[in-house]
Parts: sequence; C-alpha cells; structure tokens
Amino acid sequence: MKNGHAGGRGPTPWSKQLGQKRAKIHHFLPMALQKYFLNEAGQIWYSERQPNGVFSAPELRNTSSTFKERDYYTVFEDGKLSDRIEREFYAVIDDFLGKFLEEIHSTLDKKKMPLVSGDALGSIQKVAYHLLVRTPEFAKKYDDYEIGKELLEGTLADAKSAKLSAAEIATVEAELNDEGHVRKVGRTIRVKGQASPTKKVMQALKLLDLRFAESYGKHSFILPSMGAYRIGNGGPSGLSNPNMEIWIPISPKRALVLLQDPYKKIPIIAPEPRDHLRKVNLFGVANSTQIASHSERLLRSLIH
Repeated sequence: MKNGHAGGRGPTPWSKQLGQKRAKIHHFLPMALQKYFLNEAGQIWYSERQPNGVFSAPELRNTSSTFKERDYYTVFEDGKLSDRIEREFYAVIDDFLGKFLEEIHSTLDKKKMPLVSGDALGSIQKVAYHLLVRTPEFAKKYDDYEIGKELLEGTLADAKSAKLSAAEIATVEAELNDEGHVRKVGRTIRVKGQASPTKKVMQALKLLDLRFAESYGKHSFILPSMGAYRIGNGGPSGLSNPNMEIWIPISPKRALVLLQDPYKKIPIIAPEPRDHLRKVNLFGVANSTQIASHSERLLRSLIH
C-alpha cells in the first residue's frame, strides 16, 4: 500500500485503440465504492431528491444506474466531444480507490492496523479531494453556460481588438450565439478545473492524516451523492480550518476520516458513537441530491 499511486496518465486504453464509442454515462461516485453498500441480493437501496425538495421512496437499483450523469465529464477538444477525462483521469483514480479499499477492508476485517504512508497517503488525499469536487453538489455552484459565455465574449473582444478578418469575427459570434456550443465550452473549462487542484489546496491536503471510524453496533453509514463531507467542527468547512475533517463512508460500518493530528493523539481506528453517526448521516442527506444504503429501513428513517 505504501507504494500505491493515483493520478497521471497510463497507457492508451484498449477501448481507445479499438475505436470504441465515446463513453457518455459517467459515475461521479465510483462503483468501486458503491459495491460496499450493496444488500445481500447485490443491489442498493436508492433515493433521489425531487424538485419539491423531498426524497423519493427508496427503490432497489443496480449500481450501473445510480450516482451517474450523462456527459458529466465530457470535454470539447479539437472540435469534437471527448471522454478523455473520464477514461484517462477518473478511471485511474477509481481503479486506485477500488484496490485501496479492498486492502483496507481486508486489513480491518482481520483486526489488524492499516498503515498508510508515503505515496499511498498522498494518493488517498488526492482521491478525497476529487470526491469532494467531482459531484453535482460541488458543480451546482457553477453555470456551464455562464463560464462558456465569459470565455467566448473575451475571445470575441480580443478578435475585434486584433482587427481579425470579418469572417473570423463572424465565426466567434456564431459560436457565442449557439447556446449548446457555449455550454460545451463552459463544461470543458469546469471539468478540467475540477481535475486540477491548486498548489494551495495540495499543500493543505498534505497536512491531513488518515484515520478510520468504525460502528460496532447496529447503526450504519449511508452513501450520499456528495461522496465526502467536510465537517468544520464549529469553524468553517474549508481546508484552511485546522479542525476541519473530511469524512468518507466506505461501508455501512466504516468511514475513512482525514484530519490534522500533528501530535498523533487520535487512534488509527476509533469507535463511532451512535449519535455522531446519525449526525453524519443527516448531514449527508441535507447536502445531497441522491442517497443510498444497504438498508431500506435506514434510508426511510432519515428522509421521513
């Protein structure tokens, strides 16, 4: 695990070499994470927030149909739509997360202490960041159309200032008047921005240690669409707050927690009190558009 690594670009996938069609359905919560919340039948209880703000009645789903959006990571490159970010970036992250979780759960199931350091710790810090920013809960702060419009208006102003030909200026004006094109341009900027944390963010992430919360009773974590929670503990939820914690449920009985612990006072594995677990679940419900669990009863208790 110490030598694990997430990020970077691997060899060209076979699907690309063989000319497979562009992937259009993108899971913003990795299926490698979802699988730990399946019930005994291999399905997951799932609910979505409706336009009136109320969650729908939980229903059984296969994970191929949960926590997904069409063209969520699709970018516009070289004059055409591309799934490069989905295939060559998020697929690498999700593959790392799947292997990491297998090893973590195996270690914890054996009542052993997981020791995560070096590249593996750095990778899981990056994974946590991407779980925070790749979900619709984060993206809703941005309007793809407005992002694209701002860029193209700037391009048009530059074209006029540079006294480009009438034909070149007309081309930019046509793009600006094409709402679908403007959205594609804006989405491309947003998706690439989400995939590229700033230096300041990476420095803040490096301060975080890894801990695990375990529920030893009958109470369980749900899986929310927000993926990871930033909990401020009385302060702001930003990475600059030294008391901020990132919680990521990784199974009904376990959560991965990233926090600052410079004096190593917090145990690697800590029991999760029932009342705090429920608060974590309620926080997830309040801030998510989709939620899932191995238990229909648990979901109903949180949304009614």
